[in-house]
Amino acid sequence: MKADMYITDFDGTVILENSSRVFEKIILKHSHKNRYLTYLMFFSKFEKYFDYLFHLISNMTSKTDLRLQIFLILQQEIIKKEYSTIIDEVTHSLNINKKVYLKIKKKEFAILSNGLYPIIKKFSKYHKLNPKCIIASKGAIQNGRLVINLRSLKDKTKYLQDIRSFIYLSDNHKEITDMMSALNITNVKAFNAEGITLYELQKFDYL
Repeated sequence: MKADMYITDFDGTVILENSSRVFEKIILKHSHKNRYLTYLMFFSKFEKYFDYLFHLISNMTSKTDLRLQIFLILQQEIIKKEYSTIIDEVTHSLNINKKVYLKIKKKEFAILSNGLYPIIKKFSKYHKLNPKCIIASKGAIQNGRLVINLRSLKDKTKYLQDIRSFIYLSDNHKEITDMMSALNITNVKAFNAEGITLYELQKFDYL
């Protein structure tokens, strides 16, 4: 049975890493302002406590990746100065999941991710991936200002609920479980790719 759309997540799925965490590390390498505070919050032994706090606040406010949002605010000066250089460096630091690449390279597919659109777009172009569309978080320099618009699980679910039939690929088991509940879907298939367990959430139109 064929679905109308094949849709894939990006972090941990098309790529082996979490692109936002790679983005943070590369920004810190270029950073001068707020460097110590940023290191303390995001890369020291206190990181897990801050992450737990970010997670609690995110759950209470329905915001996504509060960690990344605060990181970008702290480091917006270096991002504004070296935006293109940083995006290029992140793109070349990410590793493609070869099994997923073989699976999607000849398909018509879309990328649905909470990761940053500029990174996903640049990576797709570099690896000659041709997604039909990329739906992702926004992070861009506009009129000299850093503009951030991060997506959430709720945004992903809302996008999927309007599609008649689809297959959605992700490494995030909790995300898949939450989507199954929210979308009333029971069909899911798991497989291994490059040592990562991936899940295909399947919704078919039987009419």
